[in-house]
Amino acid sequence: MTDPVFDLEINALDHARFLETVRRVNPKARIVHASTRQVYGRVATLPANELTAANPVDVNGVAKLAGEQLHMVYAHAHGIASTSLRLSNVYGPRQRLTSNELGFLPVFIRRALLGEKIEIFGDGSQQRDCLHVDDVVDALLAATADQGIGRVYNVGNRYAHSLSEIATLLVKAVGNEVPIEYVGWPDDHQRIDIGSFKTDSRSIASELGWISSIDIAVGIKQTVAFYEENPWYLSST
Repeated sequence: MTDPVFDLEINALDHARFLETVRRVNPKARIVHASTRQVYGRVATLPANELTAANPVDVNGVAKLAGEQLHMVYAHAHGIASTSLRLSNVYGPRQRLTSNELGFLPVFIRRALLGEKIEIFGDGSQQRDCLHVDDVVDALLAATADQGIGRVYNVGNRYAHSLSEIATLLVKAVGNEVPIEYVGWPDDHQRIDIGSFKTDSRSIASELGWISSIDIAVGIKQTVAFYEENPWYLSST
């Protein structure tokens, strides 16, 4: 939200340039575009499926939706073999932990590993379905199937958990006395908060055979173990 023009540049305009290059240079290339569940914004009825109206509440959601639609336009108008995946909250080994703008998960993980207080805005009851990076890789591979061309799919975990539950799992995984504190919402954050979110991923399951396989407790334990074995990631940009 602090640099909206840059966000639109890299997530929308650069995709237009990329797709034009593909159309001119290699029109038979197979593309899988990483979109995000942020395109939905606040949703009245959960879980959200692909027919749920996209109504993003932040600039990144707008930019990602624009990029996604560009891929679909080029698929249908120019025959470019592109598929777009609306990924839920992705986490796992090798994720950059040093930036606060990449979502709550890398912030929680970094603070837990450093023994710092984990702050949760509100009462912690808001839910997310968190997607391990290995499940993401499997979904990207599944999306290369021909029947996925020109389609947009939700990709999320089968189960959602509250932010309180996720923070507690992290504290347990690091094995330290990391405090969890519930704080009031900063006004600028609250204006773009979406509340709870749960992804309906039945379309990609039925059409492409993908379904999430990694339980969040297992995924968090594996993720923490990776960073403990590779502590330099905590200062990596």
